[in-house]
Amino acid sequence: MRPVLRLEVIVVMRPAKTITPAATILLAVIMLVAACAPQRQVPWRPTQPTAPVTPPAMAMQPKAALLLPLTGPAAAVGQDLLDAAQMALFDAGDNQLELMPFDTGSEPDGATVAARAAIASGANVIIGPLFGRSTVAVTPLATSAGVEVFSLSNDSSVARPGIWVMGFGPEQQVDRVVRFAAQTGVNRMAALAPADAFGTRAIQAFQRAVGATGTARIVDIATYDASNSTPTDAVGRVATGLGVGPATEGGALSAPDSAVLIADGGARLRAVASLLAYHDIDPRSVRHLGTSRIQDDAAALLDPQLQGTWFAGAPPEGAEEFATRFRSLFNRSPSSVALLAYDTTAMVAGQSRAGPLDPAAFLDSQGFVGRAGIFRLLPDGRTERGLAVLEVNQGTAQVVDPAPLTFREQFAAR
Repeated sequence: MRPVLRLEVIVVMRPAKTITPAATILLAVIMLVAACAPQRQVPWRPTQPTAPVTPPAMAMQPKAALLLPLTGPAAAVGQDLLDAAQMALFDAGDNQLELMPFDTGSEPDGATVAARAAIASGANVIIGPLFGRSTVAVTPLATSAGVEVFSLSNDSSVARPGIWVMGFGPEQQVDRVVRFAAQTGVNRMAALAPADAFGTRAIQAFQRAVGATGTARIVDIATYDASNSTPTDAVGRVATGLGVGPATEGGALSAPDSAVLIADGGARLRAVASLLAYHDIDPRSVRHLGTSRIQDDAAALLDPQLQGTWFAGAPPEGAEEFATRFRSLFNRSPSSVALLAYDTTAMVAGQSRAGPLDPAAFLDSQGFVGRAGIFRLLPDGRTERGLAVLEVNQGTAQVVDPAPLTFREQFAAR
């Protein structure tokens, strides 16, 4: 049976969505494939129900609901996620999966209503929501209905059995890059991070990772208010603790023994790097470590103070292939999270080839191979990934330590 995409976006208490011209070509192809499938004539716009919704009996054709912000401030990202899921559905080849898009908007209330509608429509699994707070909102509904959720959030704190968090959280990124730095001889480490949820989780991961190396020690850790665009005091404190002067004129040290983690992104990441340079923390003498957020900012990849920065992220080959195909189909570059929607949908579509979706099949210890590298789902709702270590080099990110090809290889490297 060919894959099916319900072409109407099921809008929940939101205005109808306009299909962009760039997506028209792909949708025309989808219509040819899906023409023989039953279609609802009118999109359902439910009101907020007051009683729990009991799902109908599982149909033979598996159904995956896409809970995405198709309206509101994150609508552009939501459209990227929807388009990436469409790509994955048809790239997966012959499968039985039916995709049902639902609009969540950007607030938890919208996600709750969308989840109720998805369950009532017979969804066997939910892909999304995008935000952690929305994932929290839909968890009780999905759990009581026995519907697995593949959240696209990066907030591992919302993970539960049957509620998997598919996003690239800071924990594995920090662990990977800290361990690699220690293997190269770095034995003194400091960290800077905003005092928000991402920064807090990054610092906790930093402390665990440094302790696990057995060779490195923490020099200092400083956090700063997330609204502070120039955290001078925090940077000055860490610089004093590191106590490393500037590199010698024209000389780059081949193996710095000190490193500083900057768990931030965007303009504030660049500001912190500049402040470190002001305090003579030269990236040639103190290795800078970061997170994959650095890839989301073209200016950061070109910043002189961030050249040579190491960070952990998805293997670039698959990500670049995905981005190239996405641009050819939709005439725009995809947001960084679109790759997650692609890999998640491809995984679910692949599991649907055998008929009804079996939740146990998602817990295969061998994991799955996606465009973002290998990944596997853990019983507690976390997702383990095989990450590469990359180095910022004049606008690009080059691999300095490849991602593992199997999870056996990943554990052997520890």
